[in-house]
Amino acid sequence: MAQRERISSLQVVRALAFCGVFLYHAVKAFPGEGLVYDVFSKSAGRWGVSVFFCLSGFLMTFSYWDRAPEHSLKQSALFSIKKIMRLYPLHLIMLFVGAVYLYLNHESIFRIVLRLIITIPLVQTWLPDGYQAVNSVAWYLSVSLFLYFCFPCLLKLIQKNKNNTRSILVIVLIFSIQLLIGACVYQFTALDIKWITYCHPVFRLGDFAIGCLLASLYKSRKHERMDRWKCTFLELFALILNIAVCVFFTKASDDTVWFTYTSLFVPTSALLVYAFSFDRGMVSKLLKNKPVFWLAAISPYAFLIHRLVIHYFHDFVKYVLHVDQINFFFVIFVPFAISVAGVYLYFFLEKVVLRRMRREKMPE
Repeated sequence: MAQRERISSLQVVRALAFCGVFLYHAVKAFPGEGLVYDVFSKSAGRWGVSVFFCLSGFLMTFSYWDRAPEHSLKQSALFSIKKIMRLYPLHLIMLFVGAVYLYLNHESIFRIVLRLIITIPLVQTWLPDGYQAVNSVAWYLSVSLFLYFCFPCLLKLIQKNKNNTRSILVIVLIFSIQLLIGACVYQFTALDIKWITYCHPVFRLGDFAIGCLLASLYKSRKHERMDRWKCTFLELFALILNIAVCVFFTKASDDTVWFTYTSLFVPTSALLVYAFSFDRGMVSKLLKNKPVFWLAAISPYAFLIHRLVIHYFHDFVKYVLHVDQINFFFVIFVPFAISVAGVYLYFFLEKVVLRRMRREKMPE
C-alpha cells in the first residue's frame, strides 16, 4: 500500500495482534498460573488470529478499492499466488527447520515427507489430519492463499452494494452462519472442531469478509470526520471489550468450544479494527511510535519464524538444561530476540540472492 494510502493506526492493531499470538505460544510452553498467565496461554493467540483475518480483509479492500483486480478464475489464482509469494521463500526455509525438529523428536521420515507434501503447496488446512503439519503456524498462509483467491470476486460484490444498512446486515448474517456451522459441527458430527472453526479456509472466509465489509463502510464515510473524543472513547471501549472477551475465554467450559474457539473473538476483533481505522483517537496516537511500526512491519515474517523458535527453545531448556520452570522474562524475551534475528537474517539472505540474480541477468 502506498504511504499516502496507509492508515497508520491499523499498524498498531497489527502489532498488537502479533504480540497476542507470540505471547500465546511463548507462555503456554511453560507451566504457570494466574489470570494473566491464563489470558496469555489460552486466549491471546486465538484473539490475535481473529484480528489478523479481519484486519487483512479491511486493508485489502481499502488498498484495492479504486484498482480492483480482475475476478476471473485464472486472474484470481494469479493474484493469490502473487500475494503469497512475498512470504513463500521464508515458508520453505521454515519447513526445512520444522522437518529437522520433527526428526530430532523421533518422527518417522515417511510421516515427515507426507507432511511436507501437503504443506509445501499450502493445502494442509483442507485436510482434517494435517492442518498444522511441519511448521504449525503455516496454516495461516494456507488459509490466506484461499482468501486472496476469493478476494477479487468478493470485492466486486461489495462494490456493487451501495447500501450501508445492507452491509451491516450481511455482517450479522455472516457471523450468524459461523455460529450455526460451529454448533452443528460440534453437536452432530465427529469432526475436529478446531479444524472446522479455527483453521478451515471456508470458515475463515467469514472473518475476512467481515473485514472487507467494514472497509466498505469506512470508504462510504471517508469524508466524515469523527470527533477526536468520540474516537478516543470508541478505541478505549474496543480495547476494554477485547480484553474482557479474552478473560471470559479463560473461564469458558469445554462444552462451548464450538463458539469460544473462534466466533467469540470475531465481533470484538471487527470492532477493534473499525475503531482504530478512524486514526483520530488519543489511544492510537499514543501507540503510534517507531517501535510499534517496526514490529508491525516485521510481524508477517516473525509470525512464520517464532513458533519453531519457541519449540527449539523449550526443548533446549527442558532436555539440555533440565529446567522445568523459567523466569517469564526469559520465556518471552529470548525467543522474541531469536525470532527477530531470524527475520533480519532472512532479509540479508534475500538481498544476497536478489543481487546475484540481477548479476546473472546482466548482459556480458
